[in-house]
Amino acid sequence: MKNIFTSLIFLALCTTTGLSQLVISEISYNPPESNADSLEYIELYNAGTTTLNLTKYKFSAGIDFTFPNMTLDAGKYMLLTVNDTAFFRVYGINTLQWKTGALSNSGEAISIVDSLNNPIFSVTYAKVAPWPTFAEGTDGGGKSIELCMPTYSRPY
Repeated sequence: MKNIFTSLIFLALCTTTGLSQLVISEISYNPPESNADSLEYIELYNAGTTTLNLTKYKFSAGIDFTFPNMTLDAGKYMLLTVNDTAFFRVYGINTLQWKTGALSNSGEAISIVDSLNNPIFSVTYAKVAPWPTFAEGTDGGGKSIELCMPTYSRPY
C-alpha cells in the first residue's frame, strides 16, 4: 500500500506539457551511503509512441546536464547519475553522468526543457509529507520515488 501511495503522490505532484513524451519516472535523491550520495539517479522514460530526439534538451532546475546528440526510443528508459563509475560498480548498469550538482536531500524542483527552452517536464519532490520519508524507505533507506503512470499528463 505504501508503494501505491508513494507513486500516487509522485503522480499528483508532477507537471508536464500536453502529452509530453519525456517524463521523469524515478528519482533516488538520498541513497543509503555514508555521506557520499554517489548513487543518486534520475530515470527518464519515453512515454510516447515515437522516437524522441533529445539533442540539446537540458535540465533547467535540479542538476546541470545537457543531452548530447541522442535519441530515446518509444517505451524505453535511460538513467542519469551523479557518478556513473560508482553506479556501474554497484549495479552493473551504464548510465549518463550529469556535469555538476547533486539532488538535494531536502527536496527541490527538477525540470527539463527542450532545445528552445520550452518546458517539457517538471516535478518538485520533498522529504516530508505528502512525499514518502525515511519511514517509507526513500530518504536514505534505499528506495526511490517512482511515477506510477508515466503516460499520465496534466497541463503545466
